[in-house]
Amino acid sequence: MLYISLVLSITPVNNPDYGFHLRTGQDIIKNHHFPMYETYSYPAKGNFNPAYSWMFDCLSYIFYALGHINGLICLQIVLTLIIFFCVIFNLFKKGLIGRDLLLSNLLAINIMLAFSFLLMPRIMIRPHLLGYVFFAAYLLIMDDTAHNTNEKKFPPLLKNKNIIAAIIIFLFWVNSHSSFAEGYVLVIIWIFSAAFRDFLQKEKKAGIFAMSAVAIILFAICFCTPNLGKIFAPFVSSTKYTEEFFSLFEILPKSGLFYMFLILGYVLIFASISIYYFKKKDFFRSFTMIFFAALGVYSVRFLGDAGIVAGIIAVPAAKDLANFAETRKNLRQGMIIFFAVLAAAQGALIFHYHNPMGLGMDESSFPVKSVDYLKKQDLEGRMFNSFEWGGYLIWELQKYPVFIDGRVQVYPDEFINDFRTKILQKPPVFFAEQCQKYGISFAVVPYATNIGRMTANDYSGYLFDNNDWALVQFDNTSLVYIKKGFSPKDDAIIAKDEYTMLKPTIMAPPLLDKYLGNDKDRQKLIRELQRSIIDTPDIIYSHFCLAYVLFKTGDTNGAIKELEITKKLYPSPQVEMLYEHLKNGQ
Repeated sequence: MLYISLVLSITPVNNPDYGFHLRTGQDIIKNHHFPMYETYSYPAKGNFNPAYSWMFDCLSYIFYALGHINGLICLQIVLTLIIFFCVIFNLFKKGLIGRDLLLSNLLAINIMLAFSFLLMPRIMIRPHLLGYVFFAAYLLIMDDTAHNTNEKKFPPLLKNKNIIAAIIIFLFWVNSHSSFAEGYVLVIIWIFSAAFRDFLQKEKKAGIFAMSAVAIILFAICFCTPNLGKIFAPFVSSTKYTEEFFSLFEILPKSGLFYMFLILGYVLIFASISIYYFKKKDFFRSFTMIFFAALGVYSVRFLGDAGIVAGIIAVPAAKDLANFAETRKNLRQGMIIFFAVLAAAQGALIFHYHNPMGLGMDESSFPVKSVDYLKKQDLEGRMFNSFEWGGYLIWELQKYPVFIDGRVQVYPDEFINDFRTKILQKPPVFFAEQCQKYGISFAVVPYATNIGRMTANDYSGYLFDNNDWALVQFDNTSLVYIKKGFSPKDDAIIAKDEYTMLKPTIMAPPLLDKYLGNDKDRQKLIRELQRSIIDTPDIIYSHFCLAYVLFKTGDTNGAIKELEITKKLYPSPQVEMLYEHLKNGQ
């Protein structure tokens, strides 16, 4: 299990949101400033935006200061190990691990694999990972507290060590991530299940008033944060809908059948365990399983929470199942085979879907070279950027405020909706209005995304492919454009750096044929291609186009050399075929 936790957590940083969390942590620790109003984005400037995850932000900046990007990965590893430790600790505490029975160990392995598989997509350097640490520890305490109140009367509040520990955890949780709301859910389930049990048994030993006092204390603690009442805003927003909030029924049809059946199997197992606990009158565990299973179905964002619940709450049921099967030989053997196959299936899916192990940054996810270019410039005006890179740019390009980023709670609903529905409308009236309104003079954008036969997010091809914008930098991930005529200073940069002949958004070298008939144009074209290769040695477009130009101008050896580089950078049958054809035909 330690190996699995390391496999899942030692991964390159590929989520851009780390950027604005680092920037906030820097403001708090280095600049001694606690941000209450937005300053990182110019359209949202001045909006009330206290740092609701300030503890995580500070923690991430401390780790970054110690080890830069790999420091963040170390933080990711530490938090993941703590979550795994909570689940493994519970397996030992409940007695499922350490028994001689083979079946009990298989059940423990399956619980850990299910927990790992559901948590896996959510392991990234974001505040919710710290929220999972508090959720796992808090759930351990609440499960133990609810079980104790099933067996005896509720002890005095100030003498209950579990409650004191839960309050302390909750205080940190509130200042780390908005998932603290799940702490309220667990307390409400605890109170309701105790009252429900008393109602069925017609006795009063639950200590409902003491439990209610705990709920009131926890509610008061949520104001022990700089966010104050604004902290509830993320839970009531009507327009902050992203792919994280897609329901399971929206995601599963796009997945493989094996994946689909396993997820549906998890839901059925959750339901079965809930029914089992209900029959045992263990209502806290039953209602907790039901609630988080439903939450995971409602939104894939909460599958990680469901995984932690499975890793902790399902253990007593698994232990009872092992005890039940221990003296039934045929049943035991059948269950051993079934859970061995299930463990193999879960392990295979984890192996198939986990992110590649590694350190550093996943540069294919970010406009690294474009940022390097912009850091060297002193452009006038403001920057336009795509939604997915805003967080990265907030940290890496601090001298230029962003147009938009992943902190959707910072922006007015109308602005977010307009960006999603109007930014690529035809004709681009909204974009032109934004440029005029905010004084936008340059942009860093990704290439278009091909989804089947559809082209999505074609910023470069639609908004900037005209005579008003100059392409001055590009790599395999991003492009930088500067608006012509905005200022003499910007125009001087355009005169020095503009690519006038290259079209990196279209991998079609024959488009360059029109420049090959004239010696002056041809030499200029080759200089542009060579300059882009010097700026970005791994640029696929320029190596491929340079190979084409060299071949068309009679330099077959040079073309073969460039194709060989292209083949290493972009292994494809077409490039391989061209390379072999030229090499064999020489």
